[in-house]
Amino acid sequence: MKKRIHIDEEGFPVTQEGIRLDDESFLQRIFLSLHRPQGDDRYPLVSDYDGEEIVVTSFDDPLVAQEVIEQGEKILWRFLGGLELTCRLEDVKIDEWNRLHAYLGDEKIPALMSRKVQASFLLNLKNIEVFQPQPFRKARVQRDWNQAYLDEQTPWNMNAMNPLFEKHSLKLIKESGPRWLIPGAGHGHEIPFFENHSKNITAFDLSPKAQSEFLKLYPGSSCDYKVGDFFQAPVENFDVVIENYFFVALDPELRQKTIRRIHHLLKKDGFYAGVFFTRSSQEGPPFGLSEWELRAHIQDFFEIKEWTRSPFSHSKRQDMELWVVLKKK
Repeated sequence: MKKRIHIDEEGFPVTQEGIRLDDESFLQRIFLSLHRPQGDDRYPLVSDYDGEEIVVTSFDDPLVAQEVIEQGEKILWRFLGGLELTCRLEDVKIDEWNRLHAYLGDEKIPALMSRKVQASFLLNLKNIEVFQPQPFRKARVQRDWNQAYLDEQTPWNMNAMNPLFEKHSLKLIKESGPRWLIPGAGHGHEIPFFENHSKNITAFDLSPKAQSEFLKLYPGSSCDYKVGDFFQAPVENFDVVIENYFFVALDPELRQKTIRRIHHLLKKDGFYAGVFFTRSSQEGPPFGLSEWELRAHIQDFFEIKEWTRSPFSHSKRQDMELWVVLKKK
């Protein structure tokens, strides 16, 4: 198994205990060799350390600028470890919280300006009058979900339940009521597992083909599997809403609407829980999501009960999955 290192929200590598690693030579070795395996953003970033490949995960963008300077037609970004990268002004994007980002270098590694660096950058920007950054998270591909199932183009289907449910959900099962909702249920491989633990499942998906595939796979299920739009469903008062790649499949512009909708569908003290897919991608679906963004979206609506980057993922999803349990405020 590869070694791993995590980057905190201020851009520093940290130990499992949260202790920052700030030795300059260590920072140089981690950041100066940061890259994507095969240049592919479907996989976590890696770094070379003493000839060994280390997986690099991050709470926010892995690169947090220490300084950003306008240099003619280029923008120079300086990071920990002496790393310097450039981009064009039009490559700088803005997120929902007015934070400035960019994908930098040949491998398009995500980078962020801290509030202090951003303020200085904007104060000294000569071209401020023409600076109109585009959204950092913006849907570029609209998916016909039913056609994807008809064409059997469903790379998210692992042909089995996500192992994180079996490893992490027993406490949630014990502490929650029986009425559970699964939006974007797809093939529904996890549904029989929850039914075997006395849960009454309602499932939604836009795809009639997904529903028929579920019924074919699990003819003995008592799940109320509905074909329809989750945002228009006339059902509510659930004990639990289960997340399994639903949040990242939607247009990023719908994320706050999704959180409000789930909050509304839950009973008092209900739970929004499951597997969140974190990925530093530009395209989608699934669209990019950082732990920072997820926390920002849920903080006014839910209390965090569990939040862990799980080691039990399928091999194709290693180091990109969070197990999260949130309680309705």
